[in-house]
Amino acid sequence: MSGLAVILCVTIPLALLAREVQRQPLKRVTLSHFWYFTLIWMAAFPLRAWLIDSGWQVSQVIMTGAATKPDSTFLAAALAVAFTYWLAVYGGYRWADDGSCDTLSATDYPEEIDRARLFAVGVGWLVVSLGATLYLAPAPSDLDGSPYLSARTGAGLIWMLPEQFVPAFIAFLGCITVRPDLVGRRLLIFVLVLATAVSLWLTMQFSTRRLLAAVLLGMVVVTVLRKGRLWPLGVAAIVGSVFGAGVFELVRYIPAAIHNAAERDESAAMAVATIINTALTENLLLLLSTSYEGAEHVARLLGKAGWRELLTGIDYGMSWVFNLGLSFVPRAVWQSKPVVYGGLEQMAWLYPAYVRDGLPTTAIPTSFVVDFAFGFGLPLGLVLAFFLGRYFRVCEGVLWNRAAHPVAVGFSLVTFIFMFNTVRGGTATGQTLVVFAVITASMYGIGPTVATVRQLVADTFRLRPRKGGAAPPRVFFYPHAYLRDRQLDTIRAWPAGGVANPDLVDRRHGAQVSRDAALTTRRRSWKQALPLLNVKWRPMAAPRDAAVYVWGGLILSGPYIVDLDNPYALTGYNVFAMRLYRPLIRWFLQSSRCLSIRCLSRACLDGVRDLYGEAVAAKAVVAYPFMPPKVQTPPPASADRCRFLFVATQFEIKGGAALLSAFRRVVAAFPGATLDLVTHLPPEFGEAARTCPGLTVHDAGFSREQIAERFLAHVDVLVHPTYFDSFGMVVLEAMAYGLPIIATRLYALPEMVEDGVSGILIDPPVSIWEGTRPGPMFSDTGKVRAALRTTDTRLFETALANAMLALARDPVRRSSAGQASLDRVRAWFRS
Repeated sequence: MSGLAVILCVTIPLALLAREVQRQPLKRVTLSHFWYFTLIWMAAFPLRAWLIDSGWQVSQVIMTGAATKPDSTFLAAALAVAFTYWLAVYGGYRWADDGSCDTLSATDYPEEIDRARLFAVGVGWLVVSLGATLYLAPAPSDLDGSPYLSARTGAGLIWMLPEQFVPAFIAFLGCITVRPDLVGRRLLIFVLVLATAVSLWLTMQFSTRRLLAAVLLGMVVVTVLRKGRLWPLGVAAIVGSVFGAGVFELVRYIPAAIHNAAERDESAAMAVATIINTALTENLLLLLSTSYEGAEHVARLLGKAGWRELLTGIDYGMSWVFNLGLSFVPRAVWQSKPVVYGGLEQMAWLYPAYVRDGLPTTAIPTSFVVDFAFGFGLPLGLVLAFFLGRYFRVCEGVLWNRAAHPVAVGFSLVTFIFMFNTVRGGTATGQTLVVFAVITASMYGIGPTVATVRQLVADTFRLRPRKGGAAPPRVFFYPHAYLRDRQLDTIRAWPAGGVANPDLVDRRHGAQVSRDAALTTRRRSWKQALPLLNVKWRPMAAPRDAAVYVWGGLILSGPYIVDLDNPYALTGYNVFAMRLYRPLIRWFLQSSRCLSIRCLSRACLDGVRDLYGEAVAAKAVVAYPFMPPKVQTPPPASADRCRFLFVATQFEIKGGAALLSAFRRVVAAFPGATLDLVTHLPPEFGEAARTCPGLTVHDAGFSREQIAERFLAHVDVLVHPTYFDSFGMVVLEAMAYGLPIIATRLYALPEMVEDGVSGILIDPPVSIWEGTRPGPMFSDTGKVRAALRTTDTRLFETALANAMLALARDPVRRSSAGQASLDRVRAWFRS
């Protein structure tokens, strides 16, 4: 097995972790469920695989005579499968909600918690745990291992009781995390000391390291939550819980060493010294690896299972059903109960030598990969891993939600503290959560527990949308390389204090179509030609509590707001790509991560409804570009002169050629007419422009402010005979200056220009739209130019000339239309 594969399996998660550290405070990364999971995963798979492949005798299956080193090919395949499962968990974590889980705090929980019942039941669990310990400890050793393992083979629920003071303690910690007023300092110290003492005694009694580790880790986690500046303590505790196996190994075997020394009439102190010396001199990696098995079990599964077992699982999910419920039934009640809980059935199938006279000789878990694949097969196991990542994200949000109920915080804590069970045992997490639910129901009540469980499930698997339209308190505007003026206006107009990166507008000027791009004969860019989906990573600079505001795109993780001029922006205006990705886009937009869809026009909103249905359209709002009035009254109208204006970088597809022909008729009939063309004029139209009286061509190199000062503030009518538009920003800007508009009846333009009132609308001879749906020429400038060369546009030119003459000859109508434009802008943007 290549060492490079191991390095990649470690460096890729660490690189993503470094990226995460840049995105959010260290204290939140410290107590992240997913990154704690990843740390244990690296010990169980990449590190374990490297040790095995290097020749270390680390596999515990040596006691059965099974091979201690799997075949290198299967070991490499096991590492690849484990890494794929990790990626699935990471995908679920990144594509889940932001983790705020505000819905949990909205549940109708009782405001007051019965303090007496909380402590009485908590102490009750402690007493029951001690009683169960005394019951199980003297059990005869029928199996290899400790008496505890012998008893658990048939005791059912009873075998779990010695450990259940730990979940009860965690439920108590959940309370003091969000309701410290319920616990006095002295009582808190007493509970902490008592829990530590009991866990230490149980650790030594049952030769298990996890009880003491869970209690200590729980204390540290709550301390970091309450005192965020102590996050280095959390780092030390979490790393120590993974790499401190050798220390707990001492606690585990010291009682046995003392007992054996007493039987041999030897010094107990000498026996303890021998244990410590052995632990310090043995290879620490070996001690670590014995705690985190995984790689060899996956290799064994791949080597033994056929294609059917790999695709559909070994037992079609029956082990999951048993582990999550039936394993709690005592054998005294169910005499024929199979021995399949705690990973025993999986171990018996993987290593038949483990079964002796029908009974497994140990209860070693396998791994979450084996556990997921064992019941349902590798493909469905990946789906389960994905939702495991979503659950981690939900739990992480609950952990930092001070408004959450203690039951919810407790579920998050128990998931975090027992993360070892998730990585090494898979379904063991489900068993822990089931028992924890019983404990919290007894401590806090059935209602809050049931409500919390339902909400956790809903947030983990939720595909339904939030109610749209409302913006979050803060937004982080995506720093696109290409930001138009209207997009910068959106940032400037956002409520004060609600923008996480307001400096973006100070560093940018509104982008314009360059002369080369406007005059190119290329039909479409490669991005428009390929069926691509416009998805983006959440920017590293985006604060954790901010939603990303993105134009024409989707964000892979965290909350976001999407701004659309038309819905096809999400596929780079590629119609085929929309047909290909529409279900996926609908899923993205329905996700609760999508807080709002801001449509530039009603036409865009109708397009969203047509493509994605009412559920998505319910989240959409019409948000016209912010454009307050620029003048108090329209410019004065003259009876003997009229100055027309055309502003468009792309001359042909915005109707420039038709306007040239129409204006010749206008100036012939009304000599006081002039026309300013602000455009990148193609060379083939140069002669016609030079010989046209009253026409002046200005190269489109002006800023928006310059266009406003030099043209909009001094002209009488804007002419916008476009064939290729989704909105027409220049129309809105002209309306703000009180100008009447002549435009084509295209997509969103009729929403701005009221025909016969604020201007005149004309049907275009060529259009990229068929209503609000794209036509055959959509987003293809080459097809539009070709169509114009083969289409008879004389009727359109006549209609355009007549509209221009109607306004030029009638100054009263011109003034009235300009006032209507100004009134509409005032109605949209009241200041």
